[in-house]
Amino acid sequence: MTIRYKLTSKNGYTANNTHWMDGTTHTARGEGDLCTSGWIHVYTHPDLAVLLDPIHGAFGDTALLWECDVSGKSATDYGLKE
Repeated sequence: MTIRYKLTSKNGYTANNTHWMDGTTHTARGEGDLCTSGWIHVYTHPDLAVLLDPIHGAFGDTALLWECDVSGKSATDYGLKE
């Protein structure tokens, strides 16, 4: 397992309306381009998640930052998205 980070709204929803909460598992196929349903968008560092929030999710001051365990196939955009 690898630790990664995800930002959501204060209610735990992503920009694409996926709900995150404690104990929830999310799965993707690991196919296709990044920013599609084939991948789950996470960040390699919490600071990177906050820095890129204005252009990726725009959750602002009320965003929730989730620490998550990631396993399986991954794709990367050189640290900007994974």
